[in-house]
Amino acid sequence: MLLDKVYVLTLLEILLRMKQENKYHKGHWISIGISTGLIFGASFGLILGSALDNLAVGIAIGPGSGIALGIGIGMILESKYNKNPLPQDPVIEKRKKRMMFLLIACAAVIFLLTLLVLFRFI
Repeated sequence: MLLDKVYVLTLLEILLRMKQENKYHKGHWISIGISTGLIFGASFGLILGSALDNLAVGIAIGPGSGIALGIGIGMILESKYNKNPLPQDPVIEKRKKRMMFLLIACAAVIFLLTLLVLFRFI
């Protein structure tokens, strides 16, 4: 119980410090750009798919192009507004690296299984 209170107080202190100093963690603006790009890309994809009478093309092209555009915009915002980011906690950084490794491993397994199914090796 005490650990939860300490964690919440620490989180509140971090948020207050971010607000006062206009400092954010590394990747803050990139994540905002990705989420915004995904929303606008999906909307654009639905409009494009409806215009082409092929909704599958719009659903496939829209979110991917929106995420790519969002990453670009997020990188520009990151370099402009977050020149001195807040330091990362080593535990959180280690957890992020582990999660990224697991996501890449899962994507590789799905890709290989797809190839196996397509070429009828299973």
